[in-house]
Amino acid sequence: MSICKSPRHFLHASLLACLLLNTSLAGAASQCKGVPENACASDAACTWVASYTRKDGRTVSGHCKLRRGKQAVNVSSASVDTPTREK
Repeated sequence: MSICKSPRHFLHASLLACLLLNTSLAGAASQCKGVPENACASDAACTWVASYTRKDGRTVSGHCKLRRGKQAVNVSSASVDTPTREK
């Protein structure tokens, strides 16, 4: 017996699968997310953002984030040789 009894059921099942997959990938998007300050400073792909107060008065806690222009690197597949930019 098939789980998808109609095209509508198939569409719903497909959308649910895509949402679940996308959610799990989004959580793993940044290697810097949730990293403490000392570990953030030792990772070349990450940068520490100090806490600050926005114009609306809300305080934003300090946090680690991916440096601009960097992509999350899978350590197991990272290449040892990295090309350098010519100036």
